[in-house]
Amino acid sequence: MNCPLKLCQRKCGFIAKNWLVILFLVVALVIGVLNLNQKLFFFINNWHFLLPDSVWLGINFVAAPSHFILVIGLLLLTWFLKREKNFGIIATVVIFYLISFVLKKLVGEPRPFMVIPPQSFYWLSSHEQFIGREYASFPSGHVGIAAIFVFSIINLFFQKNKFMYTLLFMFLIIVGLARICTGWHWPLDVIYSGLIGYFIVKICLKGTKITSKKLCKNE
Repeated sequence: MNCPLKLCQRKCGFIAKNWLVILFLVVALVIGVLNLNQKLFFFINNWHFLLPDSVWLGINFVAAPSHFILVIGLLLLTWFLKREKNFGIIATVVIFYLISFVLKKLVGEPRPFMVIPPQSFYWLSSHEQFIGREYASFPSGHVGIAAIFVFSIINLFFQKNKFMYTLLFMFLIIVGLARICTGWHWPLDVIYSGLIGYFIVKICLKGTKITSKKLCKNE
């Protein structure tokens, strides 16, 4: 029989390690239950003046899943510095692309410009193809790939480095803001995409870690 004190310590430890993820899950549920997605979109979209258009476009360009910039960077870092994690990182990336493709097809969520008049919000549409992507708002590929990059780098190199953890997480937040401030995604698209990326990284890297331990024991 497990000691209640140990169970409590485990629960508290789990919450302490994952409080940020739990917070975003709660926020997403509140937004969904109270139907605040559109209101929050307008609120955040109005922040577009905080950065020049060129900066927002640059962020969108770097994080674009079709440009593979973050993916190639992650694969190169893993190859040169953590080669034993290559399979886990490749699996993480491939699984995200597959899940993203399937969800976009199954959910078919309309983008903001399909729901509300484009002239009623700030939309930078000149640098991205939107024809044929009108009903592919969920999940956000940009945020998902940024989440894969950020949480993989943290897990591989900076688990105990609070400064780098904060810096990388801020990058992820900025990518999420860029997708809303440029009018391409709803807040829930951004939050859930970040969470999807987080859980894929956790599952894939943990799975490869367990597999590598078993192989070492067998040897």
